[in-house]
Amino acid sequence: MQPTLVTDMQVDLFSRRWGRLREQAAVRKVITETALRLYVDNEHTTTFCCLNEFTEELALGYLYTSGRIDSLEAVSVVSGTQEELRLELTGVPPVPAELPPPEEGFGIAMSRVWRLMRVFVRRSAIFASSGGVHSALLCHDEFQLFNEDIGRHNCVDKIAGRLLGSGRLDNAAQAVLLTSGRVTVEIMTKLLRLGIPVLVSRTTPTAQAVSLARSRNITLLGYVRGSRAVVYAGRERITA
Repeated sequence: MQPTLVTDMQVDLFSRRWGRLREQAAVRKVITETALRLYVDNEHTTTFCCLNEFTEELALGYLYTSGRIDSLEAVSVVSGTQEELRLELTGVPPVPAELPPPEEGFGIAMSRVWRLMRVFVRRSAIFASSGGVHSALLCHDEFQLFNEDIGRHNCVDKIAGRLLGSGRLDNAAQAVLLTSGRVTVEIMTKLLRLGIPVLVSRTTPTAQAVSLARSRNITLLGYVRGSRAVVYAGRERITA
């Protein structure tokens, strides 16, 4: 059964025209939020406020980007419902190591950045119908992964979980990640864990995120709109 991501709700619309207040009944689409409790080895680890799709991938991606697991074989799914997901670690959780910077040698043309962003902003059907969601798109020469969610970090974790589940983690070093939202240190840390060398945002990074990108050799672009962009870090990867 397909998860319910958007629901129709009765609302009242107010407007003012010619100095008069107008009110009318209407139907608007509203995103459906799920509170998903994650238990690892019978301990409550976190609760995701998320869209009810790719929830297993969200949990696996979260565990990977936070350093709790380093492979799909390190975890097994015990049970899952819309409200609760229970996982078991099959071995001792790895000790989070100092993450290496992304590999050298990968570059991207600005013309491709703008082209990908034009495709990206039109891809979210949920945002087009109701607003209120973020999205992320991982672009590799051989495949693309797209996810939407209430939280920016959830979008990245869902992509991480899908890379993990499909055995494509090694492809991340030759990929670009586009995000609709603000870039924080939390997002940058997830990017480092995945080894993605280029991050492109429609909005702004924080100063701390820029500093981390500069120190760890990540190319970071913000305010990529139309034919303009701000390059905050990693200019050397960008070509015409």
